[in-house]
Amino acid sequence: MKPVEIQITIVSGGKLAVSIDYHTGVSPVVRRWQSEKTTVESISRDLDELVEDALSRPGTDKEAAEQRQDTDERLRSLGLALFQEILRHECDHLKSLVPDEDTYLLFKIDRALAYVPFEMLYDGDEFLSHRFAMARAIYTEEPHAPEAAEKAPPYRVVVLGDPSDDPSISRDVEEEIDAIKSVLKQSKDLSLRIATGSEVDRKFILSTLPGSTVFHFSGHGEVSTDEGHTGIRLKKGDVLSGQALRGLQDPPTIAFFNMCAAASRDAWRGSLGLIETLLRRGTKACVASLWDLRSKSATLLASRLYDYLLENETFGHALRKARLDVAHAFGTHDPTWAAYTLYGDPQLRLIPDGKALRARTRPGRHLAAFCALLILVTFILFPTETHRHESGVQDQVVLGYLLLESTPQDARILIDGTEVGMTPFTAEVTIGDHRVTIEKQGYKQWEAWVEVRETPRAIIQAYLEKIE
Repeated sequence: MKPVEIQITIVSGGKLAVSIDYHTGVSPVVRRWQSEKTTVESISRDLDELVEDALSRPGTDKEAAEQRQDTDERLRSLGLALFQEILRHECDHLKSLVPDEDTYLLFKIDRALAYVPFEMLYDGDEFLSHRFAMARAIYTEEPHAPEAAEKAPPYRVVVLGDPSDDPSISRDVEEEIDAIKSVLKQSKDLSLRIATGSEVDRKFILSTLPGSTVFHFSGHGEVSTDEGHTGIRLKKGDVLSGQALRGLQDPPTIAFFNMCAAASRDAWRGSLGLIETLLRRGTKACVASLWDLRSKSATLLASRLYDYLLENETFGHALRKARLDVAHAFGTHDPTWAAYTLYGDPQLRLIPDGKALRARTRPGRHLAAFCALLILVTFILFPTETHRHESGVQDQVVLGYLLLESTPQDARILIDGTEVGMTPFTAEVTIGDHRVTIEKQGYKQWEAWVEVRETPRAIIQAYLEKIE
């Protein structure tokens, strides 16, 4: 079923031309009207200021509780004002839609409106992004690259953490990567490549992204009036901008920038940012935040998003459900749930054949909310124990890391006779001795016994000898 398409373009006289196509029945139902651009901009700025104020007040006393309630009410009030200005003619019709697995809202918008927080639209009863899977597509006159070839298993997932080596966020990044890893390692169809800190530089990123299915980044974003310095903050002040990715071949199918304000008003001021560049190169879905994030909320949303994707949810519904889990766990006054916006195809699945990568029964909403709340309580009461618990102490299994590289790359890796991925690759294995085999067609097999310790990370560099 085609998504409900809400098209918003800028026309002369400071107006927005709005139309909605429900794609229902033999004759499509299309309605058109105009809204005031200045009003939409004004409400969006008010929301930005309210969000900034809410994120600066994390207190837990009575006064803070009253402030949180006030923030919640103001978010709904401004969300309703934005809804009435943009979609006022469709209030009753949208409320009559029954949200289900086939219901999507796709906002097709001018690039100059990319920062508008449509996820905050509130119809008087509920936020639209809580009811529906939402996404946005940006109008552009620029040509797109040919569609990338479909990936084949094992699907490579590249997870990169804070190349800037900022000690103030190192623990948050570590917790996020641990949470993501604990979800993704449940699937044997995924090949994880995890790298953090100083090993993640411009060269590393440009050589690792091609051919990947998922690119997940956790760290600092950089926003500057110089578009060449807007993007991912690397070490020693370097920045990976959209310009650096303009020639990217075989881009990741999915990109998730879990960094502050990657899709903010300022980030869209340049001519071509990270999001737009990847979409033009062939990335099918990109998630980024409109404003700053609270780290615990951001970690929970990321891990739940991948959890739902492994159960074969579409990207739009996986993000909607993860958004709800965060809102239930931390409250709607914490605007992190609304920060995330999906650019691209909301009906995309992690793998195209429609099979769950890891099948298990999904708990109901109330149980999911309870589990999310339990995570929140654990973060608050036992902050120093979280990483150890997630890293496997609960099961009394001590793990270490193997960084495996080869010359040439893209060689098949077997650990103790089990295929785990292709070089370059970071494997998580139990400490002790492991038999590592690296092989590539046309080259002699490389094999060695490697001792893996909890720290430091074991690094294997295999030089494969070509068969004459």
